[in-house]
Amino acid sequence: KLTFLATATLGDAYAANNKTELAIKTLKDSIGQLETLRDRVAGRKEGFQLFFENKVGPYHSLVMLLTTQGNNLEALLYAERAKGRVLLDAVSDGKSDLASVLTETERSEEQHLIKKISDINQRIKSQPAEDTRTQNELYSQLDGARLELASFKDRTYVTHPELRLRSGVAQALTLSSLKTLTATSGLAYLEYVVTERKLGVFIVKRNRITNEPDIRYLILPVTADALREKVNQFHSMLANRHPNHRTLSRELYRLLIEPIAKELQNTKTICIVPDSFLWTLPFQALTTKRGNYLIEQYALYYAPSLSVLHEMNDRSRQTSSNGSLVAFGNPVIGRDEKLNQDLCPLPEAETEVAEVAAAVHGKVKKVLVGRDAEEKTFKALAPTYSIIHLATHGVLDNRDPLYSHLLLTKTDGDVENDGSLEAREIMNMRLNADLAVLSACETGNGRISPGEGVIGMSWAFFVAGTRSMVVSQWRVNSASTSQLMMNFYQALARQPNRRDKSQALREASMRLRRDPRYRHPFYWAGFVLVGSN
Repeated sequence: KLTFLATATLGDAYAANNKTELAIKTLKDSIGQLETLRDRVAGRKEGFQLFFENKVGPYHSLVMLLTTQGNNLEALLYAERAKGRVLLDAVSDGKSDLASVLTETERSEEQHLIKKISDINQRIKSQPAEDTRTQNELYSQLDGARLELASFKDRTYVTHPELRLRSGVAQALTLSSLKTLTATSGLAYLEYVVTERKLGVFIVKRNRITNEPDIRYLILPVTADALREKVNQFHSMLANRHPNHRTLSRELYRLLIEPIAKELQNTKTICIVPDSFLWTLPFQALTTKRGNYLIEQYALYYAPSLSVLHEMNDRSRQTSSNGSLVAFGNPVIGRDEKLNQDLCPLPEAETEVAEVAAAVHGKVKKVLVGRDAEEKTFKALAPTYSIIHLATHGVLDNRDPLYSHLLLTKTDGDVENDGSLEAREIMNMRLNADLAVLSACETGNGRISPGEGVIGMSWAFFVAGTRSMVVSQWRVNSASTSQLMMNFYQALARQPNRRDKSQALREASMRLRRDPRYRHPFYWAGFVLVGSN
């Protein structure tokens, strides 16, 4: 690790002294040293990203040097090696099963630690909101209990090295995989790279003459700090239904899309690979020079990286695509919950899942509502279905995003099925879904990890085996969400073999926007497609 840090610093020093070739060689050496550490990090996948997230500097330095030389392909390949690497390993690996290797003693200890967390959660829920001192003490205890469980799992992964065995080596992006990704006409990829000093974007698409991948790189006319402030403000304006969002919407379009607009001629679909804080930006709500929203011009979807996207597209060979649907809606929320405005029953959700089932053409469909929408049932059924739909409350945990959860009906006396389906529990499942739709609040949010993307609910579903997700970027409205979901599945059913999910989401959003009640982007721009289209 020290050798890596010293070599990376030396590479930056050479670059600052305009010794470009020496800087490139030294930075490549430092990246090689870092990547040999990958298999030496003990513990779980969520621990890997913590180790690597503060070590993306040499990749960014190398991207800047290589693009300055006009070597865009190699620069893109190094940019990709810094993005979504833990997730790439997860989607490429044979899935290890922790439960299958635990001894009876280890299983008993795990149960004890899970019950400890559950008990503290119940005490937090039963505390009056105004008793902040007791709440803070309990949250401190909760952090400690979660750390105990994480440490136990780390120790277990060290004790059982067979959990680290891989069925295949995760391949970073290659020219061959780029050719596969760009084989579709009318498709362009925008991969953003946010460094300390500059912000750049790779534009990747098929060359219409040679049919080879065409890679351009452009430095954008804004610093990361200035853009971060604008993005945060815009996200907040949309999430709070601010009426005067258009000025900032046009400004962000001018900075992020307008410089590359000429490159997007003859493009129908854009896949955006965000970086850093750009994960919180709803690109679909940016306003063009003509005054239209970007989604009126293009179908949009998002990906953690091109490497991960290529693996997810490959995964379709093993993924269930028979159109079977399992849907959960309006679960029974336990009496010990705080039944405030945010966590009330969702009658629209029952209508939503019924209409979703009616729109899906598959022969195998199962809809569970109310008491039947149990967490235990989800864990049993979800692995066997192609489409998973959850219409319920989503709770974002800013303290630890992998404890963010979806509310389902609990099983009394069962601490592992307490009605809170947490991201960390989903990661341990073996899902085989082509599409998971989380029709709930803030399911696309989490902790933004440098290089890895958003660590939260969608990340957990991807690790578990899902190819694509529809998730929300803010607290959504129940009635408009139900209408959007019905629109989405109806549009998807009209697609040949349900192939173009981004186009279906675009049609659904535009149809909702035509309703006078739902013109504001708050209603139609909150949901995004992430993963394979």
